[in-house]
Amino acid sequence: GLGSSSLNFGLSVAKTETNMAVQVLNEGVGTLTIQQADITFNGDNSSEFKLSESNSFPIELTKGQTANIQVVFAPSSAGSKLANMVINHNGNNAAGNVALSGGALPQGSLLENFNATAFPSSGWVAENGWVRQTYSAYEGAGHAYISPTANATNVKLKTPRLNIHPNDSLVFYTKTTATAPFPVMKVMYAENVDGPWTQIGTDITVNNSNYAKQKIDLN
Repeated sequence: GLGSSSLNFGLSVAKTETNMAVQVLNEGVGTLTIQQADITFNGDNSSEFKLSESNSFPIELTKGQTANIQVVFAPSSAGSKLANMVINHNGNNAAGNVALSGGALPQGSLLENFNATAFPSSGWVAENGWVRQTYSAYEGAGHAYISPTANATNVKLKTPRLNIHPNDSLVFYTKTTATAPFPVMKVMYAENVDGPWTQIGTDITVNNSNYAKQKIDLN
């Protein structure tokens, strides 16, 4: 049996690699054996997924034993990627099938998240009021959050220092649990972490209860 019938690798960057594990369980009586050649990938983007070199074969499981098979998402280009992983074995049951999915930004993109339990993430500065929350994250295990009841004004969440190039943009996703008056966000930049700060673009009124994509041109 399989611990999950699907793996979603989330969002990554083209030409990078992300690992996740598929758990297999021997629900039979005899020894379950899986050879490396028993595992194949098919589908539109099968070449974007592969087995990790950290796996050790053959996998041999007695009754009730489990093992993890490490799978690598290695997108060669940007876009959404879908494939299927087929796990054959020596048992009597049908082969296991795992639906694989993931998304990739163009090569060279900077992807920041709040998946790590330490907040803020390395290089970030979170002023009073910003916290990490794990409930209802857009992607991954966590997101930055500020309570609608915090009555926060001019409270900044600062990224690490960035080098901006022509045609660069900043993309992030927002939602709120607040009712009117809705929170307002500003994207600003400064050459020093303490300012002075200059706004880029217009105010963003966050009035959506579902995630909305925000894209700021940094030219």
